[in-house]
Amino acid sequence: MKRFLLAILTLLMLGAQAQYCGNSGPSQCFIDTTHAGNFYPVGDSLAPFVNGTVSSTVIQYNSADTITFGGQNLTIQWLRFDSIGNLPNGLCWSTSDTTNKFIDSGCIKFNGTTCSLPGQYKLRVIVTVFIGVPIVTNADVAGLKLYIRVKNMGDADTPVDTSQTSANPFIAYGNAISGCAPDTTCHAAFTLYHEISMPDSWYALNQSTSTKPLTYFWNWGDGSGSNLATPSHVYTTPGIYNICLTVADITGCSDTYCDSSYISSVQVVNQLPTGITQTTATAYDFKVFPNPASSSITVSVPEALIGSTLTLTDITGREINSVWLSTANHELSTASLANGIYFVTIRNKSTLLSKKLVVQR
Repeated sequence: MKRFLLAILTLLMLGAQAQYCGNSGPSQCFIDTTHAGNFYPVGDSLAPFVNGTVSSTVIQYNSADTITFGGQNLTIQWLRFDSIGNLPNGLCWSTSDTTNKFIDSGCIKFNGTTCSLPGQYKLRVIVTVFIGVPIVTNADVAGLKLYIRVKNMGDADTPVDTSQTSANPFIAYGNAISGCAPDTTCHAAFTLYHEISMPDSWYALNQSTSTKPLTYFWNWGDGSGSNLATPSHVYTTPGIYNICLTVADITGCSDTYCDSSYISSVQVVNQLPTGITQTTATAYDFKVFPNPASSSITVSVPEALIGSTLTLTDITGREINSVWLSTANHELSTASLANGIYFVTIRNKSTLLSKKLVVQR
């Protein structure tokens, strides 16, 4: 049985190279399957990015027949990197495959010149693992935790803090003052709003910002995408999809934001159509908390969804619990559930909504 292997090689570059964010360009790294072990070298020996210096880090991936995923042993057919967020400004990522899908082996490259604040950045990595059905999840759940360190020229290295989580995405070093002129910041953002007459159709309000002109790449979560600012997309099969937007500007700044729901179609807009407001859009929304969960969750629904059916399923679609919602708040026990990915679904005659739930102890 093969193992899930990751090897990390840090290379210092002598000259500037073209940057590709989210792999919009050709292969930017070379596959090397000669290293064994979970990481190579170990995390605290990775060279950090030095402010004002062009450098790169390459992650080598050797595919697995099985993977321990959320405490469950699953057979995987391929792994795809959908988005990587919380990168220091000026850094971009690309892979050895133009679709970012690894069937056998592959590599991911981070490169560029940053002037971000010195510290450790916990990367927000979204992957799709195919186990007969595609499962979109945060890579942390799959045991893949990535960190990038930034320091000023001449500063001593600070060891990697492997206890850092996404709840604390930045750990400052010293007085956290950049040793070079800062890059222009850019920010990827969008908000999903229901099309009220068609509950599985959504508007994505593009709220990205930058002081420079932006380029866009929308990853629809089904293997397709668009580089338009306000595209639309219709899914072949309605389902739970993770939509990711990556923006970049001419300074090398890039940022990625993702959101997911049960979707049949999406239309990106710069302004919401008449009649679609924050109030009407949230009339069909519901909340699941805490998430990740340990012993129990509370599902809170608006008045419009009282009388619907609440269903809890695992990642294979197996139904675990189903109840009728007679009140706005309902508590479900998760104490007997194994660590992993689950889905909370609200259904009635005209609406089908779903949210991802992580059980983690």
